[in-house]
Amino acid sequence: MRIAIVTSRLCDSGDQLALRRFVCCEPNGPEYAMDVQRYIRGLRVKDEPGMYRMVLQYGETPNAPIVGFCEFGYDPAAPESSGYAISFIATALSERGRHLGAILLDCALR
Repeated sequence: MRIAIVTSRLCDSGDQLALRRFVCCEPNGPEYAMDVQRYIRGLRVKDEPGMYRMVLQYGETPNAPIVGFCEFGYDPAAPESSGYAISFIATALSERGRHLGAILLDCALR
């Protein structure tokens, strides 16, 4: 049994390379899952008003692989009271069954 501290933090431009390596679905998986993986891998991390991206890693080791990703925030075209959305929650394929998606959901809702 592996025990580790999971660290959540806002994504920044230093995560660009790790996001390009992020694997959240089986090769030749369902198209909806492949779309999520393609989006995360192709993401250009930059500041966008009202939009937040969070990553999960084990510990606080620099350059540790990302094991979870979440994108959430407000739609700038909608009023803040009704425009909140969680766009994506994805966990690394290697970490399935460890409830990391629940951690990301909890952080996004807080």
